[in-house]
Amino acid sequence: MPKKYLRSLVAVIIALAMVAAACGEDEPAETTAAPTTAAPTTTAAPTTTAAPEEEPIRIGLVIPDFTQNELILALKTGADDAAADLGVELLVTGSGSAQDLVAAIENYAAAGVDVIVYDTIDAQALAPAILALNDAGIPVVCTVACASEGVSAIEIGYDYRADMGRPVGDWLAAQDPAPAKLAFIDSNRADESVAAIYAGIEDGLEAGGLADVERVETPPTNWDRAAGLDSARSLLTAHPDVDIIVGLHDLLAGATLTAMEELGYKETTLTGLGGTCEGLMNILEGRQALTVIQPLYPAGYLAVEAAVKIAQGETMTEDFIPIGMVVVDKAFAEGVLDGSEEPVQSGVDLKTALDAAAAGC
Repeated sequence: MPKKYLRSLVAVIIALAMVAAACGEDEPAETTAAPTTAAPTTTAAPTTTAAPEEEPIRIGLVIPDFTQNELILALKTGADDAAADLGVELLVTGSGSAQDLVAAIENYAAAGVDVIVYDTIDAQALAPAILALNDAGIPVVCTVACASEGVSAIEIGYDYRADMGRPVGDWLAAQDPAPAKLAFIDSNRADESVAAIYAGIEDGLEAGGLADVERVETPPTNWDRAAGLDSARSLLTAHPDVDIIVGLHDLLAGATLTAMEELGYKETTLTGLGGTCEGLMNILEGRQALTVIQPLYPAGYLAVEAAVKIAQGETMTEDFIPIGMVVVDKAFAEGVLDGSEEPVQSGVDLKTALDAAAAGC
């Protein structure tokens, strides 16, 4: 039984007991007290025995920094909207530091929230915190990327390996001429989802006969544009012969475009991931070859919706809710805009997204 209901029940029982005790003390005067004068004593009881107003459900949301990342902001917006629709209190912490995310989880647990929803940037770093929540009996919902250990009541997410990494690997292997050297502007391999993306890319490269292609990779940028710009500058300066560059996020691909322009780097094929407005705009302009749209709004909404059900005592009938993704290149994007391609796929309104990109975001 959820703790707020238990508290309310206990309060009711105590109040009723007090009324019963008061009635017992009045028994000697029962023969002399007129019913009309005794009535107010008993009818006034509802004001003291009524159950206290139910406490609102409180959910702690712990996610990466949403101030610089359009996709994480969409995740937060989905969560905010779900909380508003369902009438619950949502406490939000966003940070690009795994240590900050761990501290936020600990703080929300200490504050007695009903459920914690999280998306990690470091699967190993958050594992002890999630295990501690399990030990404390605090329900957990994982959305997008999960810790390497610990149990969630339900997970909401994506098949990063098959639906994001593999299409990029297949696309890389299909290039003619075949690339001799690939560069990766990393987000953070410590993130479970990013590790899966890399695995999917390797699947595609191996299937296409490019398992031995040379690869260079930047240090983690943690989805930070400034760090991505610095890393891209360093990589391009050290490797002037890269054939194709993969930004592990559209914002990192955008930072790489800036670095290429600053350095006068040769014209090089570039791809990104995520499907941000910037990424779609760069595709329409021919500055980026590919992206994979990952809709994060539903990941936030569905996670809070599940958390509310859990707080209300419902048992989850499934342990994973998948969300689809959409691969977009210039030809496909133009087809959506001219009506020759379906405008909605995997729940993504491509036409609206591409109209915004065509207008300059």
